[in-house]
Amino acid sequence: RVRKFILPAAVLAVAAIIATASMAADPEKAKEFFNQGVTAQKDGKTAVAIEAYKAAIAKDPDYYDAYLNLGAIQFKQKQYDDALAQLKIATAVLPSFWAVTP
Repeated sequence: RVRKFILPAAVLAVAAIIATASMAADPEKAKEFFNQGVTAQKDGKTAVAIEAYKAAIAKDPDYYDAYLNLGAIQFKQKQYDDALAQLKIATAVLPSFWAVTP
């Protein structure tokens, strides 16, 4: 039997986020995408949050908070290898964040 799939609004929102992101570094746009991700995550729209964090990273590869939040989602989804990869990138981007001071 063939099933028809209707694209939910979340999928359309993800497509809009991806289409809007470009390769040029833009920290302000990255912050906007990051905030969209935080809002989506709070609203339980995990797929939208993931794509928003990825768009933030695409706009500003040094946006370590996007890596952290993306890694946290992946960890909750039991995607441990992917989560660890994101956290390693965050550590490389801002090593002073992880420094332990006595």
